[in-house]
Amino acid sequence: MAPITAQDIKRIAQHMNSLSSEEAASIVGEMRAEQPAAFQYLVTVGEGTINDDERQWLVFLGVTVWRIVKESGLNPPAMTAEILDRAAKNTSGLISYLKGENSKEAADDFLKVLKDYPQPFLLNYVIGALNVAFEDEHCVRKENMTVLFFFVKILIDCLAVCAPAGGEEKKA
Repeated sequence: MAPITAQDIKRIAQHMNSLSSEEAASIVGEMRAEQPAAFQYLVTVGEGTINDDERQWLVFLGVTVWRIVKESGLNPPAMTAEILDRAAKNTSGLISYLKGENSKEAADDFLKVLKDYPQPFLLNYVIGALNVAFEDEHCVRKENMTVLFFFVKILIDCLAVCAPAGGEEKKA
């Protein structure tokens, strides 16, 4: 599976950012219908940890990621709670591993994970969006940046890594 290009990500993300409220609501409804488990994940993950502004940002970014994956031609089948659980378990293993490392080694290992990730441009887009949400829009608190990153990474793992187009689900 080829990575989604940075150009496609930019084009689709810019389109998503320019939508009217009605158009955005329509696309949210489309995701809710096509990917109900993914949408439910976005509106419930991190309960008790993230605030309403962070939830709104997470849902918008999650819908944008879904739209990028869909418009790029990957056409993932509807994910299930089991697929989400497996991706979350794989990610929690990575987090536990990184927490056990000293900060220099953890940073190096994390950069290696990013470098080897099957959808590097999409992950880079998420990092950039997270930085904008923190620095410019002030809708994400610093202490939740990492957890929000991993929430979106789990979604990407399910949509664009574990369940590629036209095929059966791959193990994460």
